[in-house]
Amino acid sequence: MATIEITTMIGCPLMCTFCPQDNLKQSYGKVNDKYMSLETFTVILDKIPSNVRIDFSGMAEPWANPHATQMLEMTLRRGRPVAIYTTLYGMSVEDSVYITETLLPRFEKQVDIVCLHMPDNNMNMRGYKGSDDYRQILKNFLNMARSGAFPAKKFKAMTMDKSGHIHSDLKDLL
Repeated sequence: MATIEITTMIGCPLMCTFCPQDNLKQSYGKVNDKYMSLETFTVILDKIPSNVRIDFSGMAEPWANPHATQMLEMTLRRGRPVAIYTTLYGMSVEDSVYITETLLPRFEKQVDIVCLHMPDNNMNMRGYKGSDDYRQILKNFLNMARSGAFPAKKFKAMTMDKSGHIHSDLKDLL
């Protein structure tokens, strides 16, 4: 399947050790707005052929952009195939409930994969800052997969290092 990665912002607050953010930011030069607007996303979505899967990934955390949930909803409501690669950073608890209880279960046939990039004990995701909200958001995604509301075979999680050990703050959840 043909795919296109949507990068919803320039730069990324997570500063993962393997990501070439400095090079990417330099290639954009000076910009007035580091976040893709909903209007720009709409124009882009209208120009991409309907058989092309929209991957919310790119070289930045999609939900660092405050419009990411709206972008996802628009894409799904237009019948487009989708893949989501996210650390969950920037997502609100409310958005996580809407995504896990409404959007993903309702449009499950269009979603090829939801892959969570988890923080690891080696802190390869340098911008990760644990919080009660982050834990609740992660719980919402895990509950969605465990409940059967979304097929477990389409739900993946990974860490950023070769050990696969999740950050110690989150071990009790997995």
